[in-house]
Amino acid sequence: MTKVDNNFYVFGGIKERYPGSFTKAKKVAQSHSELVEVVHKELVYSDELHIIELEYREPNGCFPLSQMIQCTTQFSTETVIEKIKKFNQDLINEGYETLSMSLQEVEILSSLAHKIENQKVQFTHEEFNLLSDKLLNWPLMKLFPVLDIARQLIIHPNAANYYYHYYDRGVKVIDVIIGIIRSKGSLANRIMATRFIQNMFNHPFFYLSLYLSFDKIEAVFAEDLAEKSQENPKYLNGIISVMLNYSLLFAHQKNQKHKIACATILAKIQNMIPRDDELVHKIFVALGTLIFYGDDSCKQQYKIWNMGICLRNILKEKRQEKLLHCIKVLLNYLEK
Repeated sequence: MTKVDNNFYVFGGIKERYPGSFTKAKKVAQSHSELVEVVHKELVYSDELHIIELEYREPNGCFPLSQMIQCTTQFSTETVIEKIKKFNQDLINEGYETLSMSLQEVEILSSLAHKIENQKVQFTHEEFNLLSDKLLNWPLMKLFPVLDIARQLIIHPNAANYYYHYYDRGVKVIDVIIGIIRSKGSLANRIMATRFIQNMFNHPFFYLSLYLSFDKIEAVFAEDLAEKSQENPKYLNGIISVMLNYSLLFAHQKNQKHKIACATILAKIQNMIPRDDELVHKIFVALGTLIFYGDDSCKQQYKIWNMGICLRNILKEKRQEKLLHCIKVLLNYLEK
């Protein structure tokens, strides 16, 4: 259920008007399925997933987060376009005529890239089709500048709506991105692909598709983490950010399997980068979010991992103040 105005709410994608208070609308929602709790007057609702948006931010100074995090690192539009033009010429020279762009298509792509920063602009089907149906099928070694555009584009409301309506609520594009990560192509591809998934969390209507795709996303990350060659901070930061968003998505869920799988990925990365305070801090924020609402399954798993000992050992070290504070808060919740 999403609040649109004072008396207009959306249930499962079907718009219905309920005059009166949010409390009355909430009772209607509760008659559809069990809700854990509501702490803010905006609630995204579906038959399989309950998502509560919090009205406060990190009441303990650390977790849980009140909103999903994005990767908004800007790219140089001209630099990316020039790189794509160069790769396009390479494809022409190599005989990939069905994948290479015509001069008109190069102009269409340039138009799309220059419009991304304007959140109010509308894209054309021609622009979307060029990117999704042709450029995302380029050979892996030439794909990363295309993914750089795509991960910025998915933040845009108009683009997100397009992928939702024309790509099976976003599921099809998630599968394409997972395939790119699993292909073991360039590291740049995987970094950009991970940022694409992270930025999908910017739109609540993707939450259910992301929830249903978690097992596939977790599996492909687990495969990569099993290879020591993947210890790249930018890539690990992308995985952590995706799992941090999932921790907020799972915070009120009863699916213990998903929560523990999410925590397991984060714990693996923490063991790979024990001295990177920024990334370790994000990991502990996510781990804290998973137990904030009293989930004993994750808490018991943390104890099996002897997390308390690990946290106390870090407290003895000279580390960033925000990391040390987060550890103290996490220990408090762990020992409740």
